[in-house]
Amino acid sequence: MAIETPLKGFIGESIRRKEDDRFIRGKGNYVDDIALPGMLHMAILRSPFAHARIRSIDTAAAQALPGVVAVVTGKLLEQHKLAWMPTLSGDTQAVLATDKVRFQGQEVACVEAGDKGKTDDAFAKADRVVSLETFYPRCHPSPVETCGIVADVNPATGHATLYMTSQAPHAHRTLFAIVAGLPEQNIRIISPDIGGGFGNKVPIYPGYVVATAASLLIGKPVKWVEDRSENLISTGFARDFHMKGEMAMRNDGRILGIRVKLLSDNGAFYADAQPTKFRAGLFHIVTGSYDIPAAHVVADGAYTNKAPGGVAYRCSFRVTEASYLIERLVETAAIELDQDPAELR
Repeated sequence: MAIETPLKGFIGESIRRKEDDRFIRGKGNYVDDIALPGMLHMAILRSPFAHARIRSIDTAAAQALPGVVAVVTGKLLEQHKLAWMPTLSGDTQAVLATDKVRFQGQEVACVEAGDKGKTDDAFAKADRVVSLETFYPRCHPSPVETCGIVADVNPATGHATLYMTSQAPHAHRTLFAIVAGLPEQNIRIISPDIGGGFGNKVPIYPGYVVATAASLLIGKPVKWVEDRSENLISTGFARDFHMKGEMAMRNDGRILGIRVKLLSDNGAFYADAQPTKFRAGLFHIVTGSYDIPAAHVVADGAYTNKAPGGVAYRCSFRVTEASYLIERLVETAAIELDQDPAELR
């Protein structure tokens, strides 16, 4: 009699991942671990307002601080034709706001300095440390490392090496070539360990571009790594969909058709590569689990004074929202038909 031997190391087994060892031992190589000779550190000033006009920007106090090499504003970038950048969807976004800000946390100016400052000393002298947690009606990934870049542009040769937290280095190289006016083959993008992306590191952000522009203008490598608060308030969010659904039923439980009206809050700009694909994802999956012969979906997108939306965090092109909608409709139908939801399904 033949004896079947179960597979070992797969089903029902805990598989040891090959990549875990160096991370557990602190041997990962993230963007913030990279240090180049003569490198400057960049900090970004962000708007505290969701919608406001910029009357003036006084950079004198920042320029007078010890260690500050340069202060970059949108007006300065305009002089060098570096003020605007395309998103992956082809939308137009200001690298640094010039006349108006359109969402809280939008980039307004940046400072390049030789030292990030001694934060430990500042905390040690503080009488109180205040922290704040807030709720957003959308979701945001939280990778181990936030978004960051070390930009090393050589103005003499016209070559750029960019170490960055990128999930889409080839697309980013194309966008940097457009923004900086450099041939694409002169730009090298290196993605070291990025600490997870979850869709958050697919879009191109002003911090990436302004660090590259600063390196091009100053002639020195520039590092920018956002802090956790910056990552949560200004980089791409997921979801923020408002959905209404109607489902036509027979008394025997058969579904005849479904109608869906969708409103997507895009934020101030749309961050993902193709604004239509998430709506298309909703349309394709909303009928997928059941025999629904007819379906009609109306999808609208609204630009608001929120940080850019459109990141694909755990959504598989809006499968999550579509599945939630259809299953809630089935539950509602089961109640109205006085049927067991499992039996109806």
